[in-house]
Amino acid sequence: KFRWQQPGEAQNWRVPRVLRRPQNKGVVQKLQRNPKKPKMSKKQSRVDPGSERFATKGGNSTFFKPPPVKDILKRLLRPSWLLYPENKGSLGGFFDFVPIHLRYGHWFFLAPIFIVAFAFILFSKRPEPLSFEPTFPEPFSFYFYLDVVFFINNAYVLYLILGKVGPAPLVTFTIWSWCILTFRCLSSAVCSVYPSIPLLPNLSEFFRFPALVAATLTTIVWNFVLAPVMYFAFFKTQESKRNFLLWNLQFHMQEIHTFNLPIAVTNAVLSTGSRMLTSSDLWSAFFVLFSYSLLYLLILDRLGVHLYPVFSPRSKFSVIAWSVVFCLYGTTFLYWNAVMEGGRIESLGGGAQTLFNTAIGMNGIVRDAVKEILS
Repeated sequence: KFRWQQPGEAQNWRVPRVLRRPQNKGVVQKLQRNPKKPKMSKKQSRVDPGSERFATKGGNSTFFKPPPVKDILKRLLRPSWLLYPENKGSLGGFFDFVPIHLRYGHWFFLAPIFIVAFAFILFSKRPEPLSFEPTFPEPFSFYFYLDVVFFINNAYVLYLILGKVGPAPLVTFTIWSWCILTFRCLSSAVCSVYPSIPLLPNLSEFFRFPALVAATLTTIVWNFVLAPVMYFAFFKTQESKRNFLLWNLQFHMQEIHTFNLPIAVTNAVLSTGSRMLTSSDLWSAFFVLFSYSLLYLLILDRLGVHLYPVFSPRSKFSVIAWSVVFCLYGTTFLYWNAVMEGGRIESLGGGAQTLFNTAIGMNGIVRDAVKEILS
């Protein structure tokens, strides 16, 4: 009957009337010293935001419950940079594996200058007009059905992730780009059948290159840069390294870090190989990157969420790391344009179309054979 007090909360105990008698004074004092926590389900935990971490019962994954949105909005108005300073820049202690100099303290002096310069260049060099040529696969064609299948697959993976750990993964760049790719597959399939829907064709084309470049760089940077650095530099014990590998080799992790690239290439390149990328596509990709950068640096950094320690603004190499990302965006833009212009993608697309036609023909032969057997 006692309400469990959160850490740091005032000890305002609701003592039942029956225990207010003098002979029960010792029982009350004992409960106040060692209160008993209520039983919790797998996906529930009553934890003070930003003070603890918790794990699912009966599972191997460990995650933390994000603070309530109302609490975050209140703390955003405070003058201190860290919203939960008692955790030293590690929300719920979940990011203690990140070196403290990358999550607590002053930024490198060139970091804010770089961000302001990037914002100025982005909005001053905006293409005029910002236009796209809507190109979508033919209705009920091979690539139309692929878009439908990819959308169902992406939505299912997103359901698995959010159903397992809640909405917290939505703040990661990987899930951010996965949602963009999911929307791109859906909008492409819808616009191929209903191209006259207001705003949807242009919005779908706006996210064409952002989905492609995010999938390309996510696959390359995560598998060949971030994951190895985290494995060898941040995880010191064999057990922690093993847990990291098991976590990274899960089905949904491979979907969003490896299979996202062929999905994006099929949707943004193979299905409409005749449409070349323009400066508007490059600007849209940089705009999406800048939007996520503001979320990461102005919100997540203050919360103590350090998903990508390599890009910490407190590092002396932060400006170099960010510059490398921008160069990779430009290189990816030039690469996929060269692939489409050189005609290499047509042979790949033609091979996929041939396989599809063969499968359809075999399906018809099998169907006719079944009909003859049944008759």
